[in-house]
This record gives sequence, C-alpha cells and structure tokens, in this order.
Amino acid sequence: MKKAIAANGGKWPTVDQVIAAFEHLEFETPSGTIRMALGKGHQAVEPVVLGITGDFDPATGEVKLTDVVEFPAECVNPPDGMKTPDWIAQGFPGAKCP
Repeated sequence: MKKAIAANGGKWPTVDQVIAAFEHLEFETPSGTIRMALGKGHQAVEPVVLGITGDFDPATGEVKLTDVVEFPAECVNPPDGMKTPDWIAQGFPGAKCP
C-alpha cells in the first residue's frame, strides 16, 4: 500500500494502482521470499522445500527432519504464459532444477 500511495502522490490509491504496485514485487514471509514473478508479475512464486519427517525429539520438542531439499520456484512452476497441465504434458520444458 505504501508503494501505491507514494506512486499516487500521497493520495489513497485506486484498485488498479494497488495492482500495479504489486507487479514484480518481492517480500519476505515466514516461509521465505515471495516473488510476484509469473502472470506478468501478478502471480506469486516461492521455493518449495521437501524433507522426510523422522522421530520426535523430546529434548527439542520437535520432529526431526532429514534429507531436506529445496527446489527453486523456477523448478516447480511453469514458465510465464504456460498453463500447468500443458507444462506437465510437455515434460516440464524450461524447468530449472538442481
């Protein structure tokens, strides 16, 4: 909102001005960095983390995670302008995976 208000000379922005302010925006969340990267800057993407849950550790009060792997957003999302079913059917063209 601050970005949209600043772009509107300090006045309350319209819905379209807020939408424009979010295009290609990056921001931090508890799960990591969110990038408005697809859909011409209107769709959020973030990396995906996968791991195996193990035994509960009473000393830490947490479940142990092992074999943790992070996949970049460019690995788990289709390129901009391509629909997910088409991306999968074509064998994930353009996927940038580790």
